[in-house]
Amino acid sequence: GRNIPFRYRKGRKTLDPDWPPFAMACEYHGEIPVPTVCIDNVAAARDAVNHLLELGHQRIAYVNGPSESPLCEDRLQGYEQALREAGLTVEPALIKQGDFTLASGYDCTAALLAAANPPTALFCANDEMAIGAMQACHAAGLSLPGDMSVVGFDDIGFAAYTHPRLTTVHQPRNRIGEQVMTMMLAMLAGNTPADSRIVLPHELVVRESSAARG
Repeated sequence: GRNIPFRYRKGRKTLDPDWPPFAMACEYHGEIPVPTVCIDNVAAARDAVNHLLELGHQRIAYVNGPSESPLCEDRLQGYEQALREAGLTVEPALIKQGDFTLASGYDCTAALLAAANPPTALFCANDEMAIGAMQACHAAGLSLPGDMSVVGFDDIGFAAYTHPRLTTVHQPRNRIGEQVMTMMLAMLAGNTPADSRIVLPHELVVRESSAARG
């Protein structure tokens, strides 16, 4: 979202009218309307955390992505909503700021595990950080999912080949690509309003990295 061409008019941020038509796939911008095809990241994160709650976990940590990302803010909101709806308190100590990389997932998880009252489950804002989190758990001598359950986000190709295989939120990448291209063609023909947004369904893919609290 940082590279979108903006202009400031009377203190308000607007799209540069000289920029060619464009649309966003998966990502979106919160300040101004940009044609977008995405999923409901709040609902998807809420589903991921509810899965862990249903397994009996109550100390669920969250490793977020970049704070400037609107979709990460939405995933954080979904995490907090699920906890509050379950009657649990959102603990700032259980929320760590990563940057979508494997290393940040590892480092954030290592810090969580070193705390006096560590979590029993982790939800990560993308699969790369979740894989890093799993490695940190292995390094600490924890079994997965016996000692720690982990859930990621995106369902990248590697998610089905980790050990154990990673539970994650699946985004319909092919459908998103098809829809955003259809939107672009409509925009070029002058038929799509500037504030259009298509929200596609997500799916929680449950694999072996998450299990009931022992």
